[in-house]
Amino acid sequence: MDFPTALKLCLEGKRITNLKWNGKGMYVYAVEGRTYKNTKCAPYLMMYNAQKEYVPWVPSTGDIFSNEWKVVEE
Repeated sequence: MDFPTALKLCLEGKRITNLKWNGKGMYVYAVEGRTYKNTKCAPYLMMYNAQKEYVPWVPSTGDIFSNEWKVVEE
C-alpha cells in the first residue's frame, strides 16, 4: 500500500512496516500527543528498529513515495 494509506492506518492505532526495510521486525506506530507540566507534546511516530530499540521516526523521501507498506499483524 502507499504511505498516505499506511499513515492513516497508523494514526488509527495500527503498526506499519515497509517491506523494503532491511531489518526484520521493524515497525512504526503513532504516539498520541500529551500534556506534561502544562506543556503540550505533539503527536509523533515511533519506530521499533532492528537493534530492538524504540526511537522517534521521521519518514524519508523514499519512505513517503514507497508503495511497499503493510500493516503488521498482531
